[in-house]
Formats: sequence, C-alpha cells, structure tokens
Amino acid sequence: SVDSGVIAVSRRQGPVGVRSPEQDSWEPARRGLELQRGWRVDVPEGASAEVSLPGRIRLGVRPNTTVRVVGGSEDRRGLGSIAAIGLERGTVWARAPGGAGAKLTVTTAALTGDLVAGHAVFAVEEGGATRVSNRSAQAVRLRGSGKGKTVVVAAGMGAVVLPGKAPTTPVPLPAAPRWQPGPELFLAIDGVATIRRPFTATAGAAG
Repeated sequence: SVDSGVIAVSRRQGPVGVRSPEQDSWEPARRGLELQRGWRVDVPEGASAEVSLPGRIRLGVRPNTTVRVVGGSEDRRGLGSIAAIGLERGTVWARAPGGAGAKLTVTTAALTGDLVAGHAVFAVEEGGATRVSNRSAQAVRLRGSGKGKTVVVAAGMGAVVLPGKAPTTPVPLPAAPRWQPGPELFLAIDGVATIRRPFTATAGAAG
C-alpha cells in the first residue's frame, strides 16, 4: 500500500509515463513511485492510472490524459490535508473521503476547482474548455481563469468553463448508462480488475 501522506502512483495499467521537471523524456511509471512537485504523469490511449494524494484522496487518470503535481500536504495534527493537481489535457476523476478534512484543488487553463468529500470528474476538451461533473461530492467550487464569481456545483450537477470566462450556470447531469443483462468478462492485470458487460448508452451522459 501507499502512504496516505505522500503523492504516488498507486495503480497503473499499460505504458504510463512519468517525468520530472529536469527530464526531457518520459520514463515508465511503476506502482508506488512517489511524485514530487512539478512531476507529470502521462497516460496514453489504452492505458490508465491512479494517483494517491494526501488525506486518502484518489485521482483516476483516464487515457489520453496528462496531469502535473502542483503540491500536497497533510496536517500532522489530523486536521486535514490539501492536494493540488494541474490537468493539462484529458480527463480525471477524483474521490475524497468524507469526514477526513481533505481537499483537492484541480487547475486547468480555464479554471480552478476545489473538491471536498465525494466524487467528481474534470475533463479538458479541445479548445481548452473544462467540463466539471459533480457525481456525489458535497460541492465543487469553480473559479474561472478570468475575472468572475465563484460558482458552486452541487451533487448531480455539472458546469463548463471556457478560458478567460466565468463558469456557466450548473445544470443537472444526464443519467448514467444502464447495464444490460448478458455475459460478463472479468480480467485482472497487474492488480487492476476490469469487468466487460454490455450497456445501454444515454445521450449526453457524463463521466
């Protein structure tokens, strides 16, 4: 297991790369590798990764995504922790445990978002817009990179932020896809399990 007070690669599947600020090329990520400020994690097509952060926060990094470690610390008195990640491209999901006083800040070219207790998805689209889906978090607070007010996105809601603009008014998220009855395929590689099963797509469903 990975120490809850550090930032580290907790899971990886496929050719995930890491790079420190001093490196010019990517090197293979390994499970348990501690990440320092300024380090990047790159997940190409067909791969995936998970990064553990202080306060037992988990960050899932989806394919075609690059993230940068901005910082992280844990209060040794047990009063909480804070972690900050830069999302340069692609999509991440984040889970923060309730009651632990943990907060995650995600920054993109368009926004700064704060997540406390729950599950949310951040996705950078072509053109730099960032789409935020609050799946179950207490609240996600968004601030645009330009001037503007802070927008609170409640659970079950989503918002979009364009570079230099204020966040849009949050709207309800579409329903998630529904599983269909049928055969299942269970596959485990390097400690990561995958279940394959048909589902009925829902138009506009968010991650």
